[in-house]
Amino acid sequence: MKKVTLVGALLVLLGVPGASHTATSQRETQSMSFDACLAAKAQKIASLQVRPQDIVLLVNTSDLTISQICTAEGSMLITCNRSNHQMVTTQFPHSADTGCVE
Repeated sequence: MKKVTLVGALLVLLGVPGASHTATSQRETQSMSFDACLAAKAQKIASLQVRPQDIVLLVNTSDLTISQICTAEGSMLITCNRSNHQMVTTQFPHSADTGCVE
């Protein structure tokens, strides 16, 4: 799978004013500690059974991680945010131009 720009998806994920979800994206937000989020993210990625090259770490700081996972159905972004104690999972189909190609 090929990687291209994710600027639009990241703007939506980070809640930038003026950015909007595509009609076909699905977003889920859960409250949890940063460490619990990292564990949940690892478990979710393992359950998807994707190849290592289909997992891209877009942001990795001590307070924020954003990972993109390319799946057969499209793309998933998983964000763990220490400051707001949230895990945000956003799924995009291939048609949303998320950077993953079929």
